[in-house]
Amino acid sequence: ILGGYVESILNSQERVIARAYISWWSQVIPIILSIVAAIILLVIFAVVAFVVNENFILVGYGLAAFELFFVFIRAYLVIKTTEIALTNQRIIVKKGFIQRDTKEVPLDRVESIELNQTVLGRIFNIGSISINGTGGMNSPMKCIGKPMDFKKAVDQNKHYNPLR
Repeated sequence: ILGGYVESILNSQERVIARAYISWWSQVIPIILSIVAAIILLVIFAVVAFVVNENFILVGYGLAAFELFFVFIRAYLVIKTTEIALTNQRIIVKKGFIQRDTKEVPLDRVESIELNQTVLGRIFNIGSISINGTGGMNSPMKCIGKPMDFKKAVDQNKHYNPLR
């Protein structure tokens, strides 16, 4: 239910050559911010519990757990509902579960593919890829795991003509 979009839209002459995935590292900042927010929430409820009623700390625990649960669910869904694929005819990017956002770039329209990695990105093997196509198309994909592998696959296949 969370994947399979790419396979569902392939035509009979099309096959998947390579895939790219969103890295879990892309979710580190939202998770850290959520943990900080949960700690602040617990401190506030601890003060209120000390001043007003000791049962308020239980409400704080419940709200903090609820918030942390949903940030992890959101991170999981972002990772699992993003599909990036290179086929012998096009590059397909699909994001979202209920609200879907898709982009497709035919391989014969790809002019260049750019790879951007920070120092930490090089260490953890994550980076951003931008596919630049004719007509000003630009499809940035951030926090991709093993971005160099996907870039190489696109470079090797962008001039491939399946009719030859």
